[in-house]
Formats: sequence, structure tokens, C-alpha cells
Amino acid sequence: MITLKQYLTSSGKYPDRAKHKELTPDIIKNAEGLLKDVNAFLAELGITSATVSSGFRPSDVNNATPNAAKRSLHMQGLAIDLADTSGKLDEQVAARDDLKKKYGLWQEAGGQDGFPNKTPSWCHLDKKDRGVRPKNTFNP
Repeated sequence: MITLKQYLTSSGKYPDRAKHKELTPDIIKNAEGLLKDVNAFLAELGITSATVSSGFRPSDVNNATPNAAKRSLHMQGLAIDLADTSGKLDEQVAARDDLKKKYGLWQEAGGQDGFPNKTPSWCHLDKKDRGVRPKNTFNP
């Protein structure tokens, strides 16, 4: 189960982010809601352990992150990247659109085929409302 501390510090890589001046009560509330759904989603997939490669991002970090959206949901506590060096997590997540819809989660696909081939070492999930679509995947 992913904790708020793991989310805020990217599994301990950036401990100072847990006390960053941009971390507001609203961002913490968003992150808690995101984690509730992500943890339930992962549990239904049978995944008991996950490493956060990117959770909360302050604006200066986001601005320095290659290819990051200018208004990234990571800055709002509404997105998470989970380490996925083998690509198996992305495959499991892509195969369970029913569960993504159940928990209101969206997976970054990045490719025209709808498969997450642009995220080779992580699996991105977020809570942005993109309306009703056949699949809960998006191309950035």
C-alpha cells in the first residue's frame, strides 16, 4: 500500500518535498483521494507493493522535468508515476480498463495504439476528468 509520505517524497528519494512551501492542504487532500483509489485499484490487480517514481512535484521540479506538462497534475496531488522497469505493470493496468473506470483513474498511453509505449520505465495514473471515452487512457 502506498502511503502519503511515499507519494510526497517519491518513495523517499526527495524527503524535503513533504515539507515544501507549495504543499497545501488542498494538495494533500487531493493526494489522499488519489492514493485511496490507486491503492484499491492495485489491490484488485493483486499488486501488494509499488514504488513511487514520481508523486508530488513542486513547480520548480516540474519545470525542470523533461516533457512534463506545464500544469502537471503531479503539482496538484492528482497524478502518480509507479516504477515499472519491465513494462508489466503498464500491461496489467492497460488490460483492466474496467477497474480504471471504477476508480476514476486514467493511464498515460502516449502511443497511437493506445499502449503506454511512451512511458518505458513507469506507469502514470491520474484523476483528471476527461469525460466518457471507450478507454481510460490518454495521449499527453
